[in-house]
Parts: sequence; C-alpha cells; structure tokens
Amino acid sequence: MKIKINIPQIRCRNVQHPRTMKDEIYLGYFVTLMREGSEGPEVRKYISKKVSNVKYKVKKRTKWNPEAMETVIETEDAKAFFINMGLYEKDNGKIYKKLRNLSDVLIKPEEYDWTSIEIPTNLTDWFGWVNAVWKLTISSFNYFMEDDLIGIKSLAVPDLDDEGAKNEWTGTRELKFKSRGADYRVTIQIEVEDE
Repeated sequence: MKIKINIPQIRCRNVQHPRTMKDEIYLGYFVTLMREGSEGPEVRKYISKKVSNVKYKVKKRTKWNPEAMETVIETEDAKAFFINMGLYEKDNGKIYKKLRNLSDVLIKPEEYDWTSIEIPTNLTDWFGWVNAVWKLTISSFNYFMEDDLIGIKSLAVPDLDDEGAKNEWTGTRELKFKSRGADYRVTIQIEVEDE
C-alpha cells in the first residue's frame, strides 16, 4: 500500500513574539513504520523526514503553503505507522540546520534503544499505542528543543489491514499547535494511493 502525506497549509492565529509581532516558523515531520516480527510487533525505523523552509515575518492571520512537504511511503509489510510532527519558531537557526541536514533516517534502528518503548502486543490497544507513540515522539524531539518548540503532535494508524478503518485516518484534518502565546493550525492530508 502507498500512503501520501502532505501539509498544504499552515495558519497563524497568534504569534509567539508579541513585541516584534513577527515569527519565523518551520515544521518538521517524521514517519515511522511498525511491522509484525517473529516475537510480536516491532518498530522498524523512521522511513521519511520532511522539514519545511522557514517562513519569515509571520504575523497574526498569515497563512501559507509550505513547499516540498509531500511524501509517499510504501508500507510493504508494515502493520501500523506513525507521523510525529513538530512546529518551531526559529531562534538561532542551529537546530533548523541540523534537521535539514539529517539523512532521511533520523534514528538508525540498530543504534536506538527500542526497549525503552513498550509496543502494545494488541494492535487495537489505543491507550497502549498512544503511550508508545508519545514516548517515541518525546525521544525524537528532545534532541531538538533548543529552538522554540511550539508543539508536537502524533498521529497513529494501528492497523493498516483494517479496510473499514481507512475512513478514520485518511482525509484532511487540522492540528492545533499552541504554546507560550503562539497559536498555529497545520493542515495535514493523508491519502491511500491506488497501486
């Protein structure tokens, strides 16, 4: 199955810096696949990373279409996938450069202590999945906390094989990022592409 992910719009409802009334905003997201291993579910790896260009001079009510934020992933034998997303206000730019220059594999599976994340054995255990994704998201973004992180969001699709559930996770939705005075809305589109 091929899944297309896109961020067609970011919208500012309130800026983080009231003195200048202008923010410098960028967004990063990472896609993780989970497959069924010989001893139960196992996280495979980050398979895709997208980081937007910085949008300068963002004022209240500014909206824009970030460039090159679309990706198509091939799920192959994966049973579930996660999208972890962070919205930043750029300060000194060091973190932005690090994110932009990372390879598409942010964390190499063999170098990451996956035992620190308890993956639920029951694929329909939403509470277990939320905890696992949250822990994975925090571990992913803790490294990049030097810039002003406005917020992080996670989306989990715990059962790619459930045809009836596709309507629940495909389509367009708006995510709210709100912190330290900043208030932003990010539109995400998720579609299943025909093979």
